[in-house]
Amino acid sequence: MGPIIEILMAEFGATKVILFSSLVKSKFREASDLALAVAGLATLDYFPAWPGSTALAIAGLMSNP
Repeated sequence: MGPIIEILMAEFGATKVILFSSLVKSKFREASDLALAVAGLATLDYFPAWPGSTALAIAGLMSNP
């Protein structure tokens, strides 16, 4: 999750990123979900931040099953 946190903080001003989903306690599976709570993100940055962070998360989780 490191790259996602770095991007959200550096490019979008996030102050805190918290993972909460089935991935907290288990490994990535086809039915896994990804839920992030992001503090400090401006309302107008939500949609620009979402696609890149989600793609990075999925790529990272798929490469580290």
